[in-house]
Amino acid sequence: MAKVTRKRLARGTKFVTEHVFTPIDDGSSPSIGHQINNAGLDNENLAHRSVPFRVNLNIPFIDSRFGSLDSRTFSVPFVLPPLQDTFGFTTNGVIKTPTVSAANSPVPVILDELSLGFDQRAEPAAIEDNWSGSAVGFGSQDGKLNYDEWSKLSLKVSIFQKPAKFFNPMTGVWPNEIVSFDVPYSVWVADGPFVVKDLNKAIDPYKTYALGIEFPDSPNEGIAFVNICVSMKFRHDLVARDQGDTIQNIPTKSRAPLNRVAAGQAVTITVPSATSKIEADTADGVSHNLGIIDEALSERFRGGIDSHGETAPYQEMELDAGYEVIAVPLMGNRRRGGISPYDSDLEPYMKASTAAAALYDRRIIPLAHPVCVHHVFLAYNWQRWNNVTAGGAAAPTTYVPQSANFTVDVGVGIGTGLKGDNFTYDQVASASLANPAAIGGTSGNPTASSTWLANTIDWVKTAELSGIRNYSLISTINATHDALSFWDWDMISIPLVGSGGTGYTTQGKPVYAGRSWTPTAVTAAYANNREDIAGGAPNCKGSEQFLEVRMKISDSGGLYLGGGLATENYISGYGGHWVYLICKKMMT
Repeated sequence: MAKVTRKRLARGTKFVTEHVFTPIDDGSSPSIGHQINNAGLDNENLAHRSVPFRVNLNIPFIDSRFGSLDSRTFSVPFVLPPLQDTFGFTTNGVIKTPTVSAANSPVPVILDELSLGFDQRAEPAAIEDNWSGSAVGFGSQDGKLNYDEWSKLSLKVSIFQKPAKFFNPMTGVWPNEIVSFDVPYSVWVADGPFVVKDLNKAIDPYKTYALGIEFPDSPNEGIAFVNICVSMKFRHDLVARDQGDTIQNIPTKSRAPLNRVAAGQAVTITVPSATSKIEADTADGVSHNLGIIDEALSERFRGGIDSHGETAPYQEMELDAGYEVIAVPLMGNRRRGGISPYDSDLEPYMKASTAAAALYDRRIIPLAHPVCVHHVFLAYNWQRWNNVTAGGAAAPTTYVPQSANFTVDVGVGIGTGLKGDNFTYDQVASASLANPAAIGGTSGNPTASSTWLANTIDWVKTAELSGIRNYSLISTINATHDALSFWDWDMISIPLVGSGGTGYTTQGKPVYAGRSWTPTAVTAAYANNREDIAGGAPNCKGSEQFLEVRMKISDSGGLYLGGGLATENYISGYGGHWVYLICKKMMT
């Protein structure tokens, strides 16, 4: 029950009404009745003040051609920024400082658990990769079990942390290791997936993090780590769910909670007069009024919304939402791990030597429960790998594309059309990013001439040998340029549609995405509606069924050798890219 301060009574104390009825309900907070009536039950009054969320990463494979390149660390970066409610910073020249105050303080995030496993077909064996017995990546042993080399499957798993370049342009690219575990090969057979609990590691919401996997015993062994599944479990304090007409696409019927007072269902406590007798079961009796509180408790307190966006008739909980991350992989599981101009014409939807051809990928996320999208980020991958041509010759993956027309388009939408008559989308977030190689200034700072760099919030480097950003600078590189010209990942902000929101870049307010039934959709009969999205009425009209994430990679000169790309360029780094949807999830 609620944490209410009450006076302890010594033996012989004269019993007055304030001893009992002030904590029950004196008409103000934090009395029990007031909190129940005014939807005021907060974290201090709940058994569990925080809710878990996970960052789940699935990596289709990591083969020996990647690990043999200077025994490098395979990495995937991610960010866990504050929700728009508490996101903020101040600017002083080129330096930005996160805003932390009583009214604008990020909610603590704690890393509790890390787990990792991969597919061995339930056998004490390694799986041969496509390079086993082949110089071109089509070996006859591909996919076979190797019982002699399974002792090579030991791993080192790490989590790295670094300050974001967004806040200080001169921040380096190397992260610091904050957690690491050596996982011997015997774990995979004896215990199955590796799990470590009770980490209790505080996370800085304004810093960049990266998962790192190293392979100390496996380089050049011709074996692969297949279907790697990593899950990081965090917890985040409960917060108030998104409300009001500024939340894009939210049902107008459920955009604000209805408390007991507004619903005409208030808990009513009858306070006896100062001279009344101490009684039990009368209207102003002690037991009778405590029973009113007990009855409200037995009915169970309510908050949040259901899976169709509907609220309860009244609510008692003030904080009924939490943090959520949807990690979406794109351009993964490629023929040799990444994509280069040598084999881009073998990709789906590509046509050889055609400038109009482009690379595409998309993912569909069913909307089983409603979420509000607060931020979207793209982690673009430049991790190098040992590549070959179809004839077995070296095909270097060295330089980020130098073409100013190299463009990556990323979009997030909500859609409807499954088993229905209406097929349409609403845009949630989008960005067109061009010219990733642009670097200007004597210190290597990004310039606004590149839409790519204008949206970039951080650079992450986890390998000694990384892709080169701009080879025109090689002859004049100084120590600063050297640090800023070579890295493995770009972390890029993809702004939400609309305006008035908060984030690393100019963007709109949070966007609601969730299924509806008639009262929470656009229905004239019920006089209900959805709030506008991007300044206009939503196309889905409340019938959205899924989130969709899309990526397009193109170059007006062509994604092939002799077109927009040179011999040493590569298009997509080893393992593909990630789009992160940072959301607020509502209690359902």
